[in-house]
Amino acid sequence: MGLAGKKTGVTEAEYFAYEESIDGLAEFFDGEIRERIGGSENHSSIIQNLSREIGVRLGKGECRVHGTDLRLRIDLANAHVRPDVWVICGKSEYHMGRKDTAKNAIFVAEVQSESTTAFDHNGKFDNYLLVPSLREYVLIEQHAPQVDVYYKNEEGILEFRRFSDLAEEVLFQSLGFSIPMVDLYRNVDFELGE
Repeated sequence: MGLAGKKTGVTEAEYFAYEESIDGLAEFFDGEIRERIGGSENHSSIIQNLSREIGVRLGKGECRVHGTDLRLRIDLANAHVRPDVWVICGKSEYHMGRKDTAKNAIFVAEVQSESTTAFDHNGKFDNYLLVPSLREYVLIEQHAPQVDVYYKNEEGILEFRRFSDLAEEVLFQSLGFSIPMVDLYRNVDFELGE
């Protein structure tokens, strides 16, 4: 999903009120609201593929896969984001008792688009690193087979691995399993523009 216009100098309460007043979704970054806009068919296909593959592998365990319908609160950044795909394990920790906003993601994935790539690699990435429970951040390209995985190991050191061969399996260490690249990119046409 891309980002549209932005509003600055607003409070968290004003953000919640604003988002309730619009048809779409928005994110909040320490006083700044950024509206999210729809993505391409490739973007949607990758999100659905990843969500399905994770959901199947998680089964009936204590972990659950979520999408943009549930907000992720990042306390240390005073931010509310809507990751494309994310996972919570154990009991959800809600922000201010709001059942639409949780704080304890262990895994976050964002599908790249031309309008969000720079922000996903820099601004959002820096914010996600402030989530105490987060173990893995994944960036997925939609115009070529490329999945970048950042994994925070037990010592708190960030490890990076890039997968770019459709014959590979992408290892998600925080979740304890791999997903074949071909399954992530099922029904994706790399020739399509955004």
